[in-house]
Formats: sequence, structure tokens, C-alpha cells
Amino acid sequence: ISWSNRKRIWWLPYAVHLAIAGAIFYFTQNAWIGVAYWLGIMSHPFQGWLVNAFAHRFGYKNFDNHDESRNNTLVAWLVFGEGFQNNHHAKPESAKFSVKWYEIDLGYVLCLIAQSLNAVHFRETTVGPND
Repeated sequence: ISWSNRKRIWWLPYAVHLAIAGAIFYFTQNAWIGVAYWLGIMSHPFQGWLVNAFAHRFGYKNFDNHDESRNNTLVAWLVFGEGFQNNHHAKPESAKFSVKWYEIDLGYVLCLIAQSLNAVHFRETTVGPND
């Protein structure tokens, strides 16, 4: 049992992130940004579980990484490309998790949009199944 459960303050991280979401709304005057922050933070443990439970057990491999990582398309669609774990383990520094034409990496699309808005900058690296 975790420390926060023993101290009966399990709710504190939720309240802190709700306060941060409220501050984001206050300073941006955009409720959607605050809601997006809160939902993203609250869904992160579930997303991690999906990746670790399914993308390391079920799916296909593009690379022989000498590990159990796999590409799980359903997980990749649900968590913006993170389900392409075999690709990610082959090239962990790449912002792009997809390597084949049919692998849809929505997270990379968001990275490209953010880069076009000068919100982030990254060096594009690509990796192919024969690299």
C-alpha cells in the first residue's frame, strides 16, 4: 500500500493537478487547455498500463531488439503511437515511432504540428526495418 494511501491523502495528487488545470484555464482564458491538461495527466497511468501490458506481449516485430517489445497497432492508435514499442526500442531517440507506411503515429503528427508552431524543435531521425 502506498504512502499516500496509508496517510489517507490519496486524493492529493488529483487535487494538485486539478488546481494546475484551473491555473492553466485562468492564465490562458481557455477552458479546453485546462481540461486537456487534466485529462492527459489523469489518463497517463492507464496509457502506461496499455503499453506495458499489451505492446510488450502482443503484436509484431519489425526489429530483433533482443527484448520482448512488440508493435501493437490498437494500443498505438489509442495512445498516439506509443504502442509501436518494438520500433521505439530500436531507435529510442526518434520522435517518430512508426517505420512502415501503414503504421499511423498520431504522436509524431502532433510533434510536427508543434514544431510548425515553433513550440518544440527536434532533430528528425528515421529508422527503417532494414537499418
